[in-house]
Amino acid sequence: MQSELPPQDFQAQVLAELRNITTRLDKLEVDQRETKEQISRIRFEMEASQKTGERLERLATSLIAGATIAVIAGVVLTIIRSGG
Repeated sequence: MQSELPPQDFQAQVLAELRNITTRLDKLEVDQRETKEQISRIRFEMEASQKTGERLERLATSLIAGATIAVIAGVVLTIIRSGG
């Protein structure tokens, strides 16, 4: 059976445990803030990457369309030069 602690020891033990809990809660708050910042950073990077991908896709489409027009124009010019 456990013997009872004197009131001062019990109070010191309770206060120490409360300090421990407070310290752990503070650490959890800091960890949570850091996690939110990391998520925000990752979200920004994903959005930037997605926008870059969309721009590259539009650029590729434009280049393909331009090349197609150039080939068609070359064929038409060749036909015109050869007289018909």
